[in-house]
Amino acid sequence: MSNSSELQPETRVNPIELAALVSDRVQIDDVILTKFSGSREADTNPSDDSFTTQSNITRYGINKDEDEGKLFVFLDFELKGSKHDQENLPSLEVSAAFVVVYTLNSFDGLTEDNFQAFAMLNGVFNAWPFWREFVRSATSRMGLPPVIVPVHRIGKPGK
Repeated sequence: MSNSSELQPETRVNPIELAALVSDRVQIDDVILTKFSGSREADTNPSDDSFTTQSNITRYGINKDEDEGKLFVFLDFELKGSKHDQENLPSLEVSAAFVVVYTLNSFDGLTEDNFQAFAMLNGVFNAWPFWREFVRSATSRMGLPPVIVPVHRIGKPGK
């Protein structure tokens, strides 16, 4: 005899639905660059066909100030570049930390899950253009052809 609960689909709340409850109540106030670093090897050449880059979100978090009606989303980004055959030895590294500041008109009824989903979806989406511009500018200032970070793509939940 089979257990009927094994046949039912897993019930999960959609992260987009969780984030939407916050996004309906916020206005973006500012995007602040709080930390950055970069390094390159002398022979780095992003124009070389054998050179690849990988951009990642390495950390995200939130902080709330309900008295002031503020929500802060903290995001750390990194980009590493290397030749195909030397992926474990990046010859280009750029990192930056941003804080996205929002005004929130009401915290009523919102849970930690709502804020976490909002940070990972909307926070990243709002900060990504600033990250892209930072990488382009930083790599250009490093004397390299500008590196273009691709647009942010929202994957399937859990990826």
